[in-house]
Amino acid sequence: NDTENGTGSVCIGKTFTLTASGADNNDYQWFANGSSVGGGVSYRPTVNGTTEYKVSGSNASGCYGEALFTVNTHDNPTFVPTANDVCKNNVATIEISGTENANYEITWNSNKEELTSDNNGKLSYTTTDVLNSSQNFKIVASKTYEDLTTCTSDAQNLMVTVLELPYIKISADPITKEICQDGSIKLTATGAGVYDASNPTGAGVYTWSASSENAPALVISGDGQSEAEGTATQPGTIKYKVDGFNGACHGTDSITILVHEKPSVSIEGDNQVCPGGSVSLKATGASTYLWSDNKTTTKISGETITPTITGNITYWLEGTNEYGCTAKSDEAGHSITVLALPQPSWDEPHVCKNNDI
Repeated sequence: NDTENGTGSVCIGKTFTLTASGADNNDYQWFANGSSVGGGVSYRPTVNGTTEYKVSGSNASGCYGEALFTVNTHDNPTFVPTANDVCKNNVATIEISGTENANYEITWNSNKEELTSDNNGKLSYTTTDVLNSSQNFKIVASKTYEDLTTCTSDAQNLMVTVLELPYIKISADPITKEICQDGSIKLTATGAGVYDASNPTGAGVYTWSASSENAPALVISGDGQSEAEGTATQPGTIKYKVDGFNGACHGTDSITILVHEKPSVSIEGDNQVCPGGSVSLKATGASTYLWSDNKTTTKISGETITPTITGNITYWLEGTNEYGCTAKSDEAGHSITVLALPQPSWDEPHVCKNNDI
């Protein structure tokens, strides 16, 4: 007739074991909330709510005793994980909404993170590593209650899709990527998809930038700003970068342009000559030369010329260096003046008769 009562806690939906003792012949009868649920020394129920269990048994004298055991249940944590697609080489962020103050274990690849949601059941997790391919995230939540009962959710799998970056390519005109000082370069970007003028922030949009201090400003044109043109006033190496957006992800490309210095040409030689005389003129500063003057339309090639001068004349020079860059001499040219011939004069001599002159 002895009675021993007790209480315990279990997570809802979980199975546990109740074991009776004290009766002869191990003859017991079990009841759940007043309804008979079977006999035996042990009873293994699945609990979906607070339940009062009773077990009764008898001894050899035919006397009966019973015991009560109340099982309180705790909810298993629930949650909903969400994540957006990410572009390749970027981190992923998982947002979780569910049971407040729950502990989460998030595993993916070889990574494992343990985090706790806030009082509103919110949790945000951002990977420390970038994703290069689509990844499955396994998420399990658990919650420990005041009576130290810990309930654990079923695992959920969340797939984060990794999007490939657009392959952006810059082509140059000229294709050699080499220009002369004061020359222009035209750049064209491709790979970001088809531009739609009604959606200026969508696919097919490009953004240009200079990645070197001496790079001249670009004039942007074309669908989605796909074309750029600039004039290089200083020799050296200039670099440009373009970002292309395909409506989901960004891709980049860069290009290096070599700007050759144009030659600095000049004329060396006399500026005066006697009528019918010749003068030697020498070109400096380039590799090849073309001479011109203000008397004829014919151009003469060569480093040195020796023209015969019959009247005042001006020469100009155009020089080309080894890179094909050309430049002209001073706009005023090299003027040659023909000097006037001297005019002799004398006094009429006087002499006495019979003397020599």
